[in-house]
Amino acid sequence: ALSGGMRFAPPAPIQPVKSEKAKRPRKQKTKIDPRFIAAARELRDRYLDEVNSGRHVIKSVAAKYDVVRLSEATSMTQDMKRLVA
Repeated sequence: ALSGGMRFAPPAPIQPVKSEKAKRPRKQKTKIDPRFIAAARELRDRYLDEVNSGRHVIKSVAAKYDVVRLSEATSMTQDMKRLVA
């Protein structure tokens, strides 16, 4: 026997909605003048020759990894702390 309540039909199966994305057109590669490419390579090679020959040292990079300089700085700060204390 039915006991007076509300009854609903089973839900209909859900179909996935396919959304179409607009495809972007590919960017066209810009053609670089071969003279500029050759000049850039020549400058790069000259720079590397100068640096590798030892005539020019990049100081900022050399100082960054200079362990002696770092250990001297830490020992100086420790000496200063001892003097103040």
